[in-house]
Amino acid sequence: ETNYGLKRANFGDSKWKSKLKTLGMQESVVDAIGALEQRKAAAPKRSRSFKDEKPRRALRPPAMNEKLVQLLQQNSARSIDELLLRDFGLGVAGAQALAGLLERNSRVPVKTIDLSKNRICDLGAVALARAIKIQKTVQAISLSENYIGRGGAVALSDAIKINTTLQEINLFQNNIGDAGAVALADAIKINTTVQEIQLYQNCIGYLGVVAIADAIKINRTLTKIHLSQNNIGDAGVVALADAIKINTTVQEIHLSQNYIYDEGAVALADAIKINMTVQEIHLSQNKILNEGFVALADAIKINRTLTKIHLSENYMGDVGAVALADAIKINRTVQEIHLSSTIISDEGAVAMADAIKINRTVTKIDFGNTPTIHRLGRKALSEAQQINQSVEVLLTENQSVEATHVNQIFRRGLINR
Repeated sequence: ETNYGLKRANFGDSKWKSKLKTLGMQESVVDAIGALEQRKAAAPKRSRSFKDEKPRRALRPPAMNEKLVQLLQQNSARSIDELLLRDFGLGVAGAQALAGLLERNSRVPVKTIDLSKNRICDLGAVALARAIKIQKTVQAISLSENYIGRGGAVALSDAIKINTTLQEINLFQNNIGDAGAVALADAIKINTTVQEIQLYQNCIGYLGVVAIADAIKINRTLTKIHLSQNNIGDAGVVALADAIKINTTVQEIHLSQNYIYDEGAVALADAIKINMTVQEIHLSQNKILNEGFVALADAIKINRTLTKIHLSENYMGDVGAVALADAIKINRTVQEIHLSSTIISDEGAVAMADAIKINRTVTKIDFGNTPTIHRLGRKALSEAQQINQSVEVLLTENQSVEATHVNQIFRRGLINR
């Protein structure tokens, strides 16, 4: 609490009632918020996944949402740093009311707004976008899992073009599609403050990622790009790779679960040879084979900025592991390597063990859920860890992935050891 105001407004806090009373709020006001909390607690829990749920009405009628906004305005609006209303059942009406508050008090020092999982839909996002255009303090906004769709993304993009304070935007799982991604890309070309944008699981395909790639070529403030769980494919990664060759600010690239094969991995490897700012690459849960891993390993030999590499749940065999081990012997910046749920066997594990004995910068290697590493490989890794005690090697004792699945991969000829 600062200056008799709320430093942090988080209505999920069990001590909120006593805090508000301490601030001298009237008993009727405290009871009003208590009623809101009781309604939320009494709401039926849904067993269905979020994906299958349809937007439903807010847990409270619009009048109650208005009362909440009035409460914030009258008692604490001038001293809130963080407005955290995640999963609070605001709905469209609540989002519109809150947006109205922000519009009427554009200089209220709210720096972080989290309205995730409130089903504000496109209309709620449109209202918030209007507020963001004139808000002078908001630095981070999270609207994840809100059904904002293309319309909400387009409205937000118009706001981002004008806003000069936003640094972080989280739009995870909003089904914005290619049209929404294109609109946001246009905004990123103009905006000079946004540093991180999260677009996980948004049905973004080739057209959307090409637009984002074009924006990255121009933008000079973005440092983190989250595009995991979309449908980018190799063609999309090729476009991104061309942009990364030019860009000098992006530090993290998240592309897990995007149907990326060797072609995309090779293109990204070529970009990493040139780019000297990227520090983290996330390529887990794709379809990369040994050709892609050999190309990435060659790039790691040259690159001097990468610190974390996530390659889990791909088809990496011993050829890829040996190539990566050779790269680690030379590289002096990589600190974490994630290789869980691959098909590396003892040969690849022994090669990595030899690399660990020489390398002194790697602090973590994750081999979890790798059923093809047996006694010889485990022994080699254990001995290497005794020599280099600064590295942590993760290898689960009871593998949960069945070896029969791995054997089927070999029989289909997808990969050579």
